[in-house]
Amino acid sequence: MTPTPLLLFAPPGGDIAWAAASIGHCAGMLALPELRLGSAATVDEVLALHARAEDRAGDGLLRTVAQLRFGAQQPDTIDAAAHWLQRRAEWTIAQLLDWLLSHANGRHLVFHEPHDALRIDAIEGLLRALPDALVVQLVEAVPQFSAHVHHELQGRLFIPPEAQHHADRYPVLAPSLMWFRVHDTLLRVQQSNPDVRWRRLRSDFLRDRPHRVLPPLLAEIAARTTPGDSGVLPFAMPGPPNAPLGDDVRFLRTPGHWPEPETVPADPGLDHPDLLALAERLGVPLPQGALS
Repeated sequence: MTPTPLLLFAPPGGDIAWAAASIGHCAGMLALPELRLGSAATVDEVLALHARAEDRAGDGLLRTVAQLRFGAQQPDTIDAAAHWLQRRAEWTIAQLLDWLLSHANGRHLVFHEPHDALRIDAIEGLLRALPDALVVQLVEAVPQFSAHVHHELQGRLFIPPEAQHHADRYPVLAPSLMWFRVHDTLLRVQQSNPDVRWRRLRSDFLRDRPHRVLPPLLAEIAARTTPGDSGVLPFAMPGPPNAPLGDDVRFLRTPGHWPEPETVPADPGLDHPDLLALAERLGVPLPQGALS
């Protein structure tokens, strides 16, 4: 029987890459890079989406196929993975994921897809393709998430529209709006898919108390392992020159250094009543002084 996979969702730019690696450190687990499957129905559609993207969106899928099919992540195996995918262009996403599950050498795969969490159709597509997965909604405190994303995006020419606040004449950076959009979307997906096994996990608890948080999660997927068993993390580093990315760049640079909370910059979205209510509901209420 194929081991139960874990499917992590959270907004892009936060703690999700380190969370996936923390789970992947356990024996019997394998944390994959971001596959960025979007709302595609077939491999051909995925390859077309990746070809049009400006951020090397296909690197994670290429590195995954290179590792699981050809045993290494090298320039020649990345090229072989690209040809392998092209020859299976007619495969559905479910077929592709089934293949990954069956070639994981009996390990529980850990998928983390922050970019797909921005769209309901992408989330529901992954739920249909991975019907046996345990879904984990990773919740980071809003001020900490906003600080991480603010410092990452500051000075960039392109700011994702989900992180823009338009109350003034010109849009300003407001990562809290992206946090709200993703978690509000995830809750609506959960409500419309009641049969899906769904858990919420605070990222600070996973970072600071892994030996308390991980055993119940691992037990739920029947993983015969304990936290800290040092599972292999073949994707916790930059890939070869023809597929160097596939994950949060900060994570690839320092995978062992989970970022600590930073000073919260001005974010005009932090005082929105809907955001405050959602943060309270998800168990990460904004502390006193966060809005100053």
